[in-house]
Amino acid sequence: MEMKTSVYLMMFLGSLTSAGVLVFASPNETNLAATANNDLAFSLYSQISRKPGNLVLSPISIATTLAMIHSGACGSTARELRTALHLPDGLTNSDDWLAPFLRQVPTTTKQQVLFVANSVWVQQGWPLRTQFSAIVQRDYDALMQPINFDDPDASAQIDSWVSKATRGKILHLAGGSGIRSDMRLIVANAIYFKGAWLDGFDPHRTAEVPFHSGAHESRPIPTMRKRGVFLYATNETIQAIQLPYEDTLSMLILLPVHEASFREVEKSLTNKELRRILGSMKSQEVEVWLPRFACSSEESLREVLRSFGVRDVFSPTRADLCGISDKSGLYLRTVLHSAFLTVDEWGSEAASATTGFLALGEVPPLFKADHPFVFFILDNVSHAIIFMGRISDPSSAKEP
Repeated sequence: MEMKTSVYLMMFLGSLTSAGVLVFASPNETNLAATANNDLAFSLYSQISRKPGNLVLSPISIATTLAMIHSGACGSTARELRTALHLPDGLTNSDDWLAPFLRQVPTTTKQQVLFVANSVWVQQGWPLRTQFSAIVQRDYDALMQPINFDDPDASAQIDSWVSKATRGKILHLAGGSGIRSDMRLIVANAIYFKGAWLDGFDPHRTAEVPFHSGAHESRPIPTMRKRGVFLYATNETIQAIQLPYEDTLSMLILLPVHEASFREVEKSLTNKELRRILGSMKSQEVEVWLPRFACSSEESLREVLRSFGVRDVFSPTRADLCGISDKSGLYLRTVLHSAFLTVDEWGSEAASATTGFLALGEVPPLFKADHPFVFFILDNVSHAIIFMGRISDPSSAKEP
């Protein structure tokens, strides 16, 4: 009886408030890729958000790692991954157009850091197909690293790479995930973002404000306050505001008008609804109150992906990863995703006028995030979702 071996896929993320530049191919490919990324984002969110508490995830990271696995998948395994990645009909190769979208230019300035790293850890002596190795190195700039999974120090080697890629923000995921001797491959993606607000919050205006996490539950939370001109929209259900970072990213916050309607707002989230909200936003002077928070999440995505129809790749008998190795029996054991995000006053001084859009004496609308809200970090051009999540209770939102 042939022994089955496993490809063990892990995703590692580290993030502070972010800024960066995305690189795309043609405008049409940009739109297709952004749509696919965002459809995946909302599919993931609809499943993961069923659990209570704070949440942060990076669709870009998850898509990157699934795309690398898709590069070596065949038959029904490849078709299931295509469906999960929301690749458009008629396009079977994710690498030619999705990879340029997923890659982000590593950028470091005084105001921002954007660092993306991919790696493939392969058992020493295990044969990989030359084409797979070429694709993940060429299209995803992945480190190809031989490793001995029998070595007790194997997890420490991977943890060291993760720690370096995330600037020390994620330290022990490989050790905590249980490296096993039957593993043959680990595919990892790490993203680290740190960036400045275009118009920073004045720390002297930060004050303790009650945050209402439930109908009869509230706690004082350090809350940042500022008045400025932002893209803003409101209707009978939500208030929406975009807070720009340096360069081409913004944080979009959706705040339910009524605290009790938060779950209904979450259920309504789709890519189409996101585009509708973004299309309705206008520049306006707004008084913003936003709690300071640090949010982290760790998720096993195996069952989430299975609910999308990604089943064969997890099966020792049905997985077809013939594009990765000539050896049979390779399958995906699990998918781990870890992310965190901090939001605080840090940023450059305000450099543009923040008044003059309202008539004299008119009071600007108040965007007071003192109850649960949903957030996105978006590319301003394509509206691709880099991070998304929710804050249900800032007092429990801590760094890992």
